[in-house]
Amino acid sequence: MLVREPVGWRLLGGGGGSSGGPWSTDEFDRARGGLPAGGFELTGGSSVVRDKGSWLPLGSRWIRSSMLLVGPSVAEAVIAGRHRPVPYHGRLVVVWSSRRPPLVSLRDGVGSELSTVAPGDTYRGRRS
Repeated sequence: MLVREPVGWRLLGGGGGSSGGPWSTDEFDRARGGLPAGGFELTGGSSVVRDKGSWLPLGSRWIRSSMLLVGPSVAEAVIAGRHRPVPYHGRLVVVWSSRRPPLVSLRDGVGSELSTVAPGDTYRGRRS
């Protein structure tokens, strides 16, 4: 993960690895079609220390993320009040620095809520 600071971007950590997900372009694109229209799938994520606030672990600030795959009817995700269009492949990365993850509202093309999800848990489904 990267963090933007006054002097530029700084690498905090993280890295790559096998998530067990699709590797070919076709499989990557087809994954969205396997979900219900307003459904979603959370597939993990990562956490890194933002800064070391003190010598105690509770004094440090963390940045967390979850990967979110949304169903074919989802056109927009509203994350902590910010409206974000969903790309054609249906994959989003949700990032937060608070202790609790933001609530994500998944909406169709006219703005009707299809599902809500709180990243940080790993599950698949449709929750309203």
